Amino acid sequence: MKKLSIIILVSLLLFFSGCASKDESPHEEDPSPVSSYVYFNGSTFSFNITQDEDIYDSILVFNKGFIYVHTILTENTLSETELNSLNRVLTHIDSLNDIGYQNRLIMGLSYIEFKELLENNQIIPTTEDIFTFSLLKDIVEEYKNESILVFKTTYLEYLLDKELTNLEINGLELLQSTYSLIKRYDDQFNLETSTLEEYITQLEEVQEVTEHDKDSIEIGFNLIQEALLLIE
Repeated sequence: MKKLSIIILVSLLLFFSGCASKDESPHEEDPSPVSSYVYFNGSTFSFNITQDEDIYDSILVFNKGFIYVHTILTENTLSETELNSLNRVLTHIDSLNDIGYQNRLIMGLSYIEFKELLENNQIIPTTEDIFTFSLLKDIVEEYKNESILVFKTTYLEYLLDKELTNLEINGLELLQSTYSLIKRYDDQFNLETSTLEEYITQLEEVQEVTEHDKDSIEIGFNLIQEALLLIE
């Protein structure tokens, strides 16, 4: 009888703990910390970020990401001429993305088909653009089956062309944790389009914010805004 009572008690505990788990409905798993990493998919020219509450979401763009990945894998710094040529072609591809063409389809085109596709969409390529596209296809062929690990802070340092200090990394970490909190209460709030004052006001609606935290958030906020200007 005693043994039966214990079995019933354990069963009830398991049942109620299961109910409690079902009742909990977290917003979603928190984004990885700003000092962690994401993957760049060589086939799709995209990063594996899927959460719009990640503060890196708007700066992890395929064109800058591809150039960064190519630079670190080849350990070869592109010349200014090469960088400008590659940037221009990647910008053309980005424009085609905006009207519905996927990178996988675009990179499967011949250089003649690419030229025609651009012209049909009112984008006039230069002879150098077509030559660069052919080179780009060769590069993509090397990476197409790879998922390349990219550290977030290292990528941001690449964009900003400087090494981040501990103070700046702490500011980014606090910006990330508070942005995740804000998005749980207002999933329409957008870090990319907000001002610092709007951000702090929004945060103060869900928690108390100290002056020290405001200063730290400002550091992280300004870094992301600076990066956004650099990828335009």
